[in-house]
Amino acid sequence: MPNILKEVAILRQEGKLHTRLITRVRMLFVIAFILLALVAFNVYQGANILIALALAIVGFVMGFYVFSRMSRVEWNEEEEVVEASKMDRFGYGLIGLYIVFEIGARTLLADYFGAGAEAFVFALIFGIIFGRATGMVFEIHRVFKTTHKEA
Repeated sequence: MPNILKEVAILRQEGKLHTRLITRVRMLFVIAFILLALVAFNVYQGANILIALALAIVGFVMGFYVFSRMSRVEWNEEEEVVEASKMDRFGYGLIGLYIVFEIGARTLLADYFGAGAEAFVFALIFGIIFGRATGMVFEIHRVFKTTHKEA
């Protein structure tokens, strides 16, 4: 992972990453770490750390493998940059799946845990957003490697 982050930083310095894509990934990481702080605070206040960790892991897996594909990342030959492309039907379908998953998880957690469910909802959302941001970084790496075999 550190090599991929280093490669992405080099691509950014060379101007090979579209600024909108950089901003999107940064915002996802910032939101994820704010949610992580909320989860840590709730765990400090007495929420079960094992349940929060399990939900964060489930969220990460869902975010990395499923929800990171909401917006495709591709190489723009004309501008020679890696950029986020327009969303297709698959992306819109994933947004619908994300909404259904989010509402279902929130309802299930609130029904099962009652008033203390917000820590677990935050943990799940943290995992999803962090997984989505990490998945986008891996997509940037993959797109660059497939279009530049010599790199």
